[in-house]
Amino acid sequence: MRRFILAFAVAALVLWPAPAVAANFKVNINVVRQDDGVTSTEFWYNDQVLWRLTILAGGAKPVTAGGSSGAIFLTPDIVNGLFLLKVQ
Repeated sequence: MRRFILAFAVAALVLWPAPAVAANFKVNINVVRQDDGVTSTEFWYNDQVLWRLTILAGGAKPVTAGGSSGAIFLTPDIVNGLFLLKVQ
């Protein structure tokens, strides 16, 4: 119970606007749903990308032009009647 209260207090301090601005915290979460069914999520902390996740439509293959995007691709698929989640 103490850990829960402590975690709640820390989360409240980080997410509360005035102390977060005073401590110079910048947290941003972007979720983008595209027309082809691809969902992309980015988690930014202090103007740096910590996590970039792309969830592709069933059976889709990631296509990049140029260099690597640095994203983790999750592709759901069904193989031999079993649900398969490919991580690329």
